[in-house]
Amino acid sequence: MRARTIRGLLVCVVIAGIIGGGSVGAAADFAAPVFRFQWESVELNTPNFWGPLANASPGIQEPYVEAAGGKRLVQYFDKARMELAGPNAVTNGLLTVELKTGKMQVGDNAFEQRLPATIGVAGDPGQAGPTYADLAKLPERSPQATGAILTTTYANGAFVQSNVVPTDPQLALVQYVGDPGGRFGQYVPRAFWEYLNGLPLPWQSVLGFPISPAFGTQLAVGGISRPVFIQAFERRVLTYTPGNPAGFTVEFGNIGQHYYQWRYNQTVPAPVPSPLPGVTNAGTTGADARFTTGVNTLTAKNSSAFPLGAATSTAYDETLTFQPFETGFMFYMKSSRVIYVLSKTGVQLSVYANTWNEGDPNGDLTPGPRPNTYVPKRGFGKVWRENPIVPQALGYATADERPYVGKVQFFERGVLIDDPAGGLLWALNTAIGVWDNAPR
Repeated sequence: MRARTIRGLLVCVVIAGIIGGGSVGAAADFAAPVFRFQWESVELNTPNFWGPLANASPGIQEPYVEAAGGKRLVQYFDKARMELAGPNAVTNGLLTVELKTGKMQVGDNAFEQRLPATIGVAGDPGQAGPTYADLAKLPERSPQATGAILTTTYANGAFVQSNVVPTDPQLALVQYVGDPGGRFGQYVPRAFWEYLNGLPLPWQSVLGFPISPAFGTQLAVGGISRPVFIQAFERRVLTYTPGNPAGFTVEFGNIGQHYYQWRYNQTVPAPVPSPLPGVTNAGTTGADARFTTGVNTLTAKNSSAFPLGAATSTAYDETLTFQPFETGFMFYMKSSRVIYVLSKTGVQLSVYANTWNEGDPNGDLTPGPRPNTYVPKRGFGKVWRENPIVPQALGYATADERPYVGKVQFFERGVLIDDPAGGLLWALNTAIGVWDNAPR
């Protein structure tokens, strides 16, 4: 397996001599003997580190560019996935990152774009609660500040800041954790910090870095509504449920189950945008003065769309078209004839070329299946019809196209788009596929 950067590094445990000449799946119920070793070395002393063997999937050959023959053996457990990365090497994957972004990793540097997972992060299945796709709305880096407290809550489909200061000492923010590259940075509450440091393996090899602030919500657990506190890490999710029995107040989420459901119940991929040059400036610099209010607002709230890096152009007048949808938006940029598709989860699905020309079919808006919904027309309509992931993510249009002239400025990692009629500045980070907006 090739070396990776620390953020992309998967937990890799090399166990010499565990697999002899036996074939894969020789050990009963495990897809490989090295999987049995990995499971037993921790699970027998720390129950629910992986989850019961009875809940595990059979072995599956999944595509992976660098694997021998282009496929590698994997097995899913409640709490994680095991991947056979070499004769005696087990990796686990950045499952939370993939579920949050929809970028399914199929090689060291290869990804297949899918819809982000609209699966509940915690609690009983099927209830209205925070999903992995919702995690894209949270900042990946929160600032260090004296006296920081846990105030982020999820309610009625949105993250908000509560005025209630938690009195539970386990919710005190006791440790700030950031990655060396500066992308991630979050406070970890005492409940999670004590749990992490009590694990039988180095916790960063198990979870990676925290990619969301800890937040509270109300969820049904075992059919009973109760407060649950959640924090997402690169590979796993931690939950703290104060009402649980002693020893089970902090648990790993069932991300192995969730990832399996997402990967094998959703089969429609989306095109992957062409890679952009790496950012050479850690901040968002060189923005036009007219963008100052919006840029300052997005910076202050630690928007996941930032940083955009340094400006690569001056701001210029662009002919744009905007259209709202039930669960997203589209932007068309006339000079480059490209269409940006944005899901309300905060994820930018992709950038499509506009191949519709005057005189082509479907030049008119037509009614949709519900009141005040429409089938989009022209270029938006062609992208919507020809790419099944787009109607899945956006639903139907809720108004006609709105053409306008607005300022646009490009940066190393994306673009700022001014929308005077909507009163918004839009920030599209095309390097990582997320977006945000703020009053202009």
